[in-house]
Amino acid sequence: MDLMLLNAVSHLEKPDGLIALPGPEGYMLAVRPDRPLALQRLYRLREQPEPLLLLGWDLQAFTPFIEPLPPGSAQLIKRHWPGPLIILLEKCRQLPQEFSPFGQLKILQPGCRLLSDLLALNPTGLLITLGAARGTDPAVRQAAEVYNTFGDDVDFVVQGDAEVLESVAPTVVWVKPNDEIQLLRSGAIVLD
Repeated sequence: MDLMLLNAVSHLEKPDGLIALPGPEGYMLAVRPDRPLALQRLYRLREQPEPLLLLGWDLQAFTPFIEPLPPGSAQLIKRHWPGPLIILLEKCRQLPQEFSPFGQLKILQPGCRLLSDLLALNPTGLLITLGAARGTDPAVRQAAEVYNTFGDDVDFVVQGDAEVLESVAPTVVWVKPNDEIQLLRSGAIVLD
């Protein structure tokens, strides 16, 4: 087992545990969904709210957080996951407003081995993330930048600069409740 990933999981176990990890568009700040103090800390650090990106080990991990999947998103998931497709969906109505003030969440089952292995080690199989940036600055692309930007505010940084630098931006779609699919950003996956 990878010692770095075990170390990351141990930091996520803390009530306010927050780590940084390489993602599809730069480094991301990440917390476990069952750690409310960590989620508050994530919002405080990020400063600029945006819909949360949930990374899940499998589709089941997202179930408590989103409304039932419209058929269109189920087809996209079957065809393109794990892989670089982010889907914007309505959050579950039972979730508190502070969990997602936008009423929507983005979900992704990453194809990257590093993230898949981390999610497999995490007991929830899910991480809540936001881009590792201050305010409206772009997400940082290297581990050293995470340390420079956040210092001790981040408990642990998963090293993965190569994964970030070699990644192609994911395609982002919005699956509306009426099952209409709207392309928000073209990326690695070409949709029919």
